[in-house]
Amino acid sequence: MSILDLPNELLNEIAKYTTITPPYDLSLPRLSLTCQHLYYTYRPLILQNQDRKISDLMKDYFVSLSDEEGIAHSNKYDQQPPTMREAYLHLTYRVADLNRGFYCVHSLILRSKRLRTVVLNFGEFTWQTVVLRVQRLKRITALVNSCIEKPGVNLTILCEPDKLDDLGGPYEFQFSYPAVVTQPSKAVTRGSFANFLKIFRRLLPRTSPVTTLPISNTELLVTAVDKAPKYPVPLPQHPQITGLRIHSLTFFLSSFLPLTIHTLNTAPITTLRLDKAALNIYTWSRILAQLTMPHLTELAIGKLAIAFPDLEAFSQRHPLIVHLDTSRNIPIGVVRVPPQSISWLSSWTTFFPDLTTLIGNAQYISSLLEHPTSFPALQEVGLRFTSDRRLSAEFYPADRCDSVFDLLAHRPSPKISLTLESLQGCGLVPWLLNRFANTTSLALLPCVQQLYLENGFDLSDDVLAQFKAWRKLHGDNPLYTETEEENHNDIEQFILFACDNVEKIHCRPQQN
Repeated sequence: MSILDLPNELLNEIAKYTTITPPYDLSLPRLSLTCQHLYYTYRPLILQNQDRKISDLMKDYFVSLSDEEGIAHSNKYDQQPPTMREAYLHLTYRVADLNRGFYCVHSLILRSKRLRTVVLNFGEFTWQTVVLRVQRLKRITALVNSCIEKPGVNLTILCEPDKLDDLGGPYEFQFSYPAVVTQPSKAVTRGSFANFLKIFRRLLPRTSPVTTLPISNTELLVTAVDKAPKYPVPLPQHPQITGLRIHSLTFFLSSFLPLTIHTLNTAPITTLRLDKAALNIYTWSRILAQLTMPHLTELAIGKLAIAFPDLEAFSQRHPLIVHLDTSRNIPIGVVRVPPQSISWLSSWTTFFPDLTTLIGNAQYISSLLEHPTSFPALQEVGLRFTSDRRLSAEFYPADRCDSVFDLLAHRPSPKISLTLESLQGCGLVPWLLNRFANTTSLALLPCVQQLYLENGFDLSDDVLAQFKAWRKLHGDNPLYTETEEENHNDIEQFILFACDNVEKIHCRPQQN
């Protein structure tokens, strides 16, 4: 008698003994794949076991599910009706142990119908021994590819897994200078007269020899050679994600780089955010040169060693970008927009005519806004720092945004909103105090209509003392009396008084 001849009641009774092995036994799923009859018989039981496992993972905070409004689902996922189980839009998976619930989460992603956001957090993941590395790599790749092939999903990869291999970056660079071609010297025939000059030269007074060095070519030649992947991974068949955020170096190493490049070039990605990938400028130059994303509209780069010429070349291939964020990117090279007659400014003006949001540090913003008529559709400017410091009392001198404020003061309409990461670090209050002393206009920033402060009215004692001295000098102004008020209220009144076009000052938390 064959097992297929048994009734479904006995088949289900047999299946109960395959689900008691912790943490999750694959015997039943593998048995269901042997034939169509067993598949349809065991499929409800398999999904029931997976839903129960998802509930256990949610109780231990390895998995979190939320709906459109961000409300988290109950930990009793397996006890919810099917309509509720399919209503979640956001999934966060804290990847720690691939033997605990990995297949259940993978199945949950594959059978979800409304999934829009997936966050994979590898903060606690380790590759362990070399023997298990290949097996774990296949599972991680299958999980990532399932998200990449999901239509309309925004994938976020956070934190840094344990070191995958010791190959370093994906390329091996060779540095050299061009060979200097010298003219061959003429042959000198030694004779009696030459010997006489040699003896006579010894009788002359000795002087310091003058050494003539050939003029060297300072142009450095850089040759990149692809490293063979130590652990090749399969590529996704049909990438369909619309947003990708990578905060990890692993996905730019030799093993994962082909998958990353393939996904970026083939998927209809509209939002790309890259951060915390410590590669050198030559590696980023080669990676960016391979990317062409025709649907890209939002670009954010941070903590990346991307040279300004490489960013320029990348921008020329992506004319649809309307949101540009270079907040944490370290400025490399002279970040400066030339006059209109030079190609770089014309390229930005031509390729980014619809740019509405520009976020970055003072060096990038002041360079890109150097021409008053650049980016006519600009609606929002955000000033951030090159460092991660928020409320620190000390800031880099480059973080001072006086040059940006000077450019905004001469920028014509339309009105824009200005977002400051830190009121203390950007130096807005000292700039207003200095400008107010040299002008009678009450519209020092005429193009700014809304002002957003991400860290509130944080000011140092020196700036507060400077402001109080100014207020004492203008004590006859009815806006400033000698009543005891909180400092941030006084500062808010001063900013609104000095910038008459600003309608309101908003305090909001920082957006990641």
